[in-house]
Amino acid sequence: MLLSATDLGISSLWIRATSCIEKEIEEMLKKENEHLMACVTLGYSNENTHTKNRIKVKEITNWYK
Repeated sequence: MLLSATDLGISSLWIRATSCIEKEIEEMLKKENEHLMACVTLGYSNENTHTKNRIKVKEITNWYK
């Protein structure tokens, strides 16, 4: 999901430390017997951070059969 969001120009952040908001999320989702392990935030950044020059995977990958 994070890679797909980036591909669409959407910024994302994986948050593992959710204990400070766990009760609020449980109330919002109405899930009493489940525990929040992590959450993902999505949004549009004010900065263009996805324009790094990267090597294409095909240029550095070899497939052997």
